[in-house]
Amino acid sequence: MVRIPAETTITADQIALGDIAEISGGGISAALASAARARQVSLGFSPRVGAMREIGRANILLALAAAGFNENDLALDIPEKVLVKRAAQSVSQNMLREAVEKAILPQLEAEKVSARITKLQLPDSLEIPTGNVEIRVVNFSGITNFLAPSVISLELRVDGKVLRRVPVNVEVEASADVLVLNRSITAGTKLTAADVHTEKVRLERSLSSYFRTPAEIGGKKLLKNVAEHAPLTTDAVAADTVIKTGDTVSIIVRSGNTQISVTGEARASGRIGDRIAVKNTQSGIILQARVEAEGLVKLSF
Repeated sequence: MVRIPAETTITADQIALGDIAEISGGGISAALASAARARQVSLGFSPRVGAMREIGRANILLALAAAGFNENDLALDIPEKVLVKRAAQSVSQNMLREAVEKAILPQLEAEKVSARITKLQLPDSLEIPTGNVEIRVVNFSGITNFLAPSVISLELRVDGKVLRRVPVNVEVEASADVLVLNRSITAGTKLTAADVHTEKVRLERSLSSYFRTPAEIGGKKLLKNVAEHAPLTTDAVAADTVIKTGDTVSIIVRSGNTQISVTGEARASGRIGDRIAVKNTQSGIILQARVEAEGLVKLSF
């Protein structure tokens, strides 16, 4: 016996006859086997969430015939048309907000940045198929402008399958300890640790745009005038030449756990991080060494 109601709800992506019908085979083993086979007859794809699919009686009979059943093999109680809808669940704004917060705030906290989400534009609750829901933030590399909204893409998965991506706008207020100038300094001035101090300020750009320790400004000079108490940013400075051709330099030579220092002469100019030729004044040997600071180069073997 195959009995199908006029309207039914299913959870699977594909519709099998057993999903929408009550199928019984009585107590005879052959009939039971026939009923089990009938339950597997495919009726095609399920409708998307929020839509209905109409399956005509004639289509069901054709599917049974294609599976090897004659109309007289089974007692059929089937309406002229069957309406099938997809079972759904809601994804609330709270779930979406939690996913955004988990993607943004811990990342900033790990960088010792105090942050909070001040505005989050989310869609109303979303209807998706039933199953295990996972919400991921994708293609997000961090906040680059704390003074303007950022667009974040949320990926919705059910049972591991990607269903859709939802863009959301988020605004974040953040502050962190960064270097600020002790006094107004003009363009072309070489910076030292004495020119700066650490202060908590509200961030306007990406965190990488700011200097956070005095060691980071070693060998740098200002490209423009910067006012007292202004945060020092990467676009305001450039690497400066700290060793010039002919300068006397200290050469630190390291081999394993052994380290020696010898006096040398720079054969080229260089900034911190550059590799330049230096001459060991004792042996006359020319070496390639990395500029570490003003008057200091290092090389390892």
